Amino acid sequence: MTDTNDFMDSGPITQYYDEKTGKLNPEGEMLVASALDLLQAVCWTITEAHGFHDSDRKFPEEVALMHSELSEALESWRSQEPPLWFRTQDGQRIAKPYGEDNKINKAEGLFAELGDTIIRICDSAEAQQRVGQHASLAEAVIYKLRYNLGRPYKHGKIA
Repeated sequence: MTDTNDFMDSGPITQYYDEKTGKLNPEGEMLVASALDLLQAVCWTITEAHGFHDSDRKFPEEVALMHSELSEALESWRSQEPPLWFRTQDGQRIAKPYGEDNKINKAEGLFAELGDTIIRICDSAEAQQRVGQHASLAEAVIYKLRYNLGRPYKHGKIA
């Protein structure tokens, strides 16, 4: 591993949506849906592999854990931490994701906590699908985005 973020250099994303309205084109919708399906499966698999599904955790507890990640994001913002920084094994605060030994450091900060929230949401969504819920997070997000495009400015509210 290296400390570069080549995955962030995938090119412009504006080809997938209208920059003025936010409307995804069909290719953009497929990309978002595929990415969410993949992320959902990966998050569940990592959580499973690390034993966190062994506890028979129920959905209300999963939601509470999502809330806790958002609270950590708020605390990071209130503390005026950098939005993304890394903690080494010995507790040092640094800007690089990888150490001299090429081991990944722990991501911290607002974006890391928002990322943890997404991971918990994806894990929970995959768990729901695995017990027979016949819908998907990707499908719901695409339909919500489509619906939101047609809503009035500020949803018709004054403030």
